[in-house]
Amino acid sequence: MMRRSLNHGHGAAVLTRALPVLVWCAAPVLVACTGIIADPMVRDRDAGPGSQPDADSGVVLDPEAPFDPGTSPLRQLTHAQYDLTVQHLLGLDGTTSETFPSEDAVDGYTGQAETQSATPLRVERYGTTARELATDVTRTGRLADLVPCEPVGVDDRSCMERFVRTFTLRAFRRPATEPQVADLTDRGLEDAAAAGDFFEGASLVLEIVLQLPSFLYHVEVAEPSEERPPFLALDDFSVANRLAYLIRGSMPDDDLLATAAAGGLGTEAEVRAAAERLLDDALARRAIDGFFREWLFYAQIEGATKDSSRFPEFDAELARAMVEETRLVFEDLVWGSDLSFGVLLTADETFVNDRLAALYGVDGVDGGSFVRVRLPAERRGLFGQASFLGVNAGASTTSPTLRGKLVRERLLCQEIDDPPPGVNFAAINPAEEESRSTRERLAAHLQESCNECHKRMDPIGFGIEHFDAIGRYREEDEGGPIDATGYLDGVDESEFDGLAELVAQLERTGEVDRCLVLQFSRWARGRGAEPADARTLADLHAGFERSGSRVRELILGYATSDALRFVRPEEE
Repeated sequence: MMRRSLNHGHGAAVLTRALPVLVWCAAPVLVACTGIIADPMVRDRDAGPGSQPDADSGVVLDPEAPFDPGTSPLRQLTHAQYDLTVQHLLGLDGTTSETFPSEDAVDGYTGQAETQSATPLRVERYGTTARELATDVTRTGRLADLVPCEPVGVDDRSCMERFVRTFTLRAFRRPATEPQVADLTDRGLEDAAAAGDFFEGASLVLEIVLQLPSFLYHVEVAEPSEERPPFLALDDFSVANRLAYLIRGSMPDDDLLATAAAGGLGTEAEVRAAAERLLDDALARRAIDGFFREWLFYAQIEGATKDSSRFPEFDAELARAMVEETRLVFEDLVWGSDLSFGVLLTADETFVNDRLAALYGVDGVDGGSFVRVRLPAERRGLFGQASFLGVNAGASTTSPTLRGKLVRERLLCQEIDDPPPGVNFAAINPAEEESRSTRERLAAHLQESCNECHKRMDPIGFGIEHFDAIGRYREEDEGGPIDATGYLDGVDESEFDGLAELVAQLERTGEVDRCLVLQFSRWARGRGAEPADARTLADLHAGFERSGSRVRELILGYATSDALRFVRPEEE
């Protein structure tokens, strides 16, 4: 058996009350958390027949490659996962991770193993938060609900042990080891005796558990597999944990834990049945929306600043409406209409309230409730949504560069390099010549040292120039007619004029669906693509295509893939 924690028990870890608990356990975990992400292959290598390269990582999607689950780095709970887990574990409301150090993102995604480490500040905050939570659980009377028996005295070992077993089963998302049970039971009884109160001891157990790696990390156990040698098969509790945090963003519910305890997650069919049930959980909509937000950054419009003299209607309320529109569109795509992912770019319907309807020129919408409406002919899909348009724009003007960059990197998975040193940004500053259109100002991008990168971005963004910096449609820019012509650099016969033709050219490449598979895999696995992922990614893409590009099937495809159920043996 392999335990992906290097921390089989907790020994001396339970001998102190707060901060030192995790310190004793954190050092070995750090070894398992760092230095695991593989370097990407050289980009643009010959993919060979039947293979498609991922332009970002250079990884080839090869359906003929042998299966390899790739690396499975040990991951911490993200802040969002921590908050939901605490809520469901303890029955408390609120956000408890607000005092934690901010999370670093890789390629826009949090929860990436390469940026997670148990820094001294993080350890301190884990300890402080655990102590506060234990106090709150006791104060609110929730602790009595968590103890599954009525203690007959402060030294009731049977009751303390029952509490330890039932609480750690949910907190660790698997049964605690016998050494863990014994140590926690002893420590709880010692504290209960010292305080003359059984529940004081139980409170200490809770506080300790919330600082242990078995709670804070996704600890996994695997055994040799006859099905996929030489790889190891995750046990049912590990599969349950992966499923729950993938789809719910929180700990396994009681039904899933019971299924794992009964050995009911050992086959693809069993895993699919569990995954389909979880997708019907209301929490799934919030968790999967977390992927969409990190993939396209659409919620960042709520922190955007716009020139009030040019856009007096833009305020916090309108920004929230922009975010809600995009959230509802994705929710409908996965749980409502069950349409192809391509509809995201081509849809002629959306969801608006009165504020957003006024911005879009849609009549007949009153009040703050969101309703489905048909869009004006000039506005379609994602590129017509104010969240996308506003995030990828400046405070006073549009930014074809930002819009084109997002399309290249997030929809085509093609990396854009940083600007070279010495760039004269003043050459495109609207304050210098306000009479020039955005397109005229950006002409400098397509000359000299800027050309190689900007010819991949700006011409794409020009196709969306009919929408200003808050997403309002316009026919003119600085008094002149909009020129929305462009092309996809590197693609033959890819010229377009305007949003609809741009979308048609993107669909013709066939890269958008493939890129979604890569983006979802990165988010779900907590690491970038590796050469070993060639078969897994090819199978995911093929299944996605067979489903008619249904996003729900992509989620289920990953949930039931061998990459979720198998891991590599740890190197000696």
